[in-house]
Amino acid sequence: MVEFYVKNGYLVLSEAASPEQCERFVREVMLLLDNQGHKPEYKLRFESESGRALDIANDDDWSQIFKILQGPLDVKTRKMVEQGFPTLHMSFGATCAPELCHTIEAIKIRTLRNLYEIASALVGTRTLWCTLDRQIQKLPGKGDDGFLHYDMNPFAEQQEADGMTGIAGKLHMSGGSSFILVPGTHTTEFKTNFVKDYQPLYTIKKNAHKLTLDPTKDPQGLFKQIKRVTLRRGDFIIWHKDLLHGVVERPLNMPIDFGMYLGYMPAVDRPEYKTICGISETDDRRQSFEKGVFPKLYSSLDLYRYAPAKYENFPHLMASYLQKVRDDHPGRCTHLIKSTGKEVPWLQPVRLTPWVPPELTDIQSKVYGLTPW
Repeated sequence: MVEFYVKNGYLVLSEAASPEQCERFVREVMLLLDNQGHKPEYKLRFESESGRALDIANDDDWSQIFKILQGPLDVKTRKMVEQGFPTLHMSFGATCAPELCHTIEAIKIRTLRNLYEIASALVGTRTLWCTLDRQIQKLPGKGDDGFLHYDMNPFAEQQEADGMTGIAGKLHMSGGSSFILVPGTHTTEFKTNFVKDYQPLYTIKKNAHKLTLDPTKDPQGLFKQIKRVTLRRGDFIIWHKDLLHGVVERPLNMPIDFGMYLGYMPAVDRPEYKTICGISETDDRRQSFEKGVFPKLYSSLDLYRYAPAKYENFPHLMASYLQKVRDDHPGRCTHLIKSTGKEVPWLQPVRLTPWVPPELTDIQSKVYGLTPW
């Protein structure tokens, strides 16, 4: 297992989550998505085969709703779900509503002992933190096919050795999910050659934390070396944080792609974290858990954004989303668009579902970064 990972930069764990865990996860996410302050006409309204209204919160109705979610959606249901889900980050398939960071089921999965043990073997240390990342709810027809990228700046000086660095991952709660990657692109040898061939072709800020490849600027033919991995419900794909990888468009004949991003990294309070956002990584993890919201930065050191960055340049996109948000939504506010100097209607992240942090075991608290190792 470790040898395959070291060589290829990825690993697939079958049935990392049980069918029961997957179902509980999906239901919790659906309940939270249906409580994002939308107007009544944008509520999620499922129907039985006889046309009876089904309620996600009703235990007697849930089995029928879950069955619908496990198969391809008919046109009517797909349109209803697309209107009912939050618009922000819909194309990417992972809303950044505050509730969608620390769900109860996500906490349980992040701190599973078997996943921790495997991550320890791959990272090379037992003092690990899990990442605090997004839940996935990608609709059929959403996503960009062939979005191949690095979650780091490959042209910046690399400070870490290949064997002692974090791992990223996606745990899939619905079947038929696909993931693309280029095996072996995480090694020092490959990155050295990559920099030589690609740096003259790309302009990227020194402090950037991501590089997306352009298929027209690909001298090594990496797009032709893409490996597509198909995952079943409960499968967990792990990849080295420096591996070239990507997401694909969700076909219309597939169910909603439910899942979660999950990685592990050495439990080190990085000084650059505080430099970027003004709070230490440890303190931010604690306040995030206590309040039930996202941390200020992701593990990649990218800023958490409730709304995509492009909304700053295209504020009409936020205006469009606000049309389906209740007038009394507590997140309604105004926002200064720096490029124009205009104040425009906006929506800031406000948690709408009450949050009581669950009790964690000693090992869970350490993996979550709440108490020191």
